[in-house]
Amino acid sequence: MKLALLFTILLLISLLACTREVRTKKLYPGKELTPETLIDKVSLLDISTVKASVTLKIVKNGKPAGTFPGVLVYQHPDRALLRIFGPFGITAFDLLFKQGNLRVYIPQKNAIYEGNVPFKRLLPDREGLLNAPKRIKETETAYKLFVFGKEKDKLVLKAIYSFSKEGLQWRAVEVFGSNTRAMTMNILHHNNEIPDEIEVLTDRYSLQIKLKDIELNKPVKEEAFILPSVPDTFPLTRLTKDAPLNKGPDK
Repeated sequence: MKLALLFTILLLISLLACTREVRTKKLYPGKELTPETLIDKVSLLDISTVKASVTLKIVKNGKPAGTFPGVLVYQHPDRALLRIFGPFGITAFDLLFKQGNLRVYIPQKNAIYEGNVPFKRLLPDREGLLNAPKRIKETETAYKLFVFGKEKDKLVLKAIYSFSKEGLQWRAVEVFGSNTRAMTMNILHHNNEIPDEIEVLTDRYSLQIKLKDIELNKPVKEEAFILPSVPDTFPLTRLTKDAPLNKGPDK
């Protein structure tokens, strides 16, 4: 699996936040709508841990690249382990995220690829979003929260969050870099307000991720976030063809 794809998987739920607030007020039926109202919808404040089974379907350049099962363990706010299985249930790789450090363990190589990524947490940073420049826009079908950052003393668009007009359910986010759309995440289904079916779109990849057997706020052992000791550790930049995710069985 390409390094860019690993970043894309992590960026499913990792969205950007910036610096200063611009308050906008609108109304939705019966309540006052503010940026804080929408931010609370994406922050998932009541979740401390998540355990779930995962199905990952990959399409690369319009061609199916396989469907793979896996498991996910997440601990708020900055630790996650994603284990993806290849054919016959053999572990293809473990992807471990800790406080901005990303480690990829490939059993077939008995090696770990390690490096830092430009974000420290996976779910949106509520305080960062509250302090960011932002505004709300209403369309025919949705409310949209535009979040901005500062680059060289200029405001630049970082993300657009979309919410249903009925119930304010989080439906999508578009992430931008240098004012260019880098990724779109569509939330296709919720389970009790928890996104459990997600589609991620980039220039080259389309990923569909389904979560099932979700367990919330259950204790997670420290061992869940420890990878095996290996003789070789390499920089993430070398991770190109080593991840053994050749085409898997489509489902």
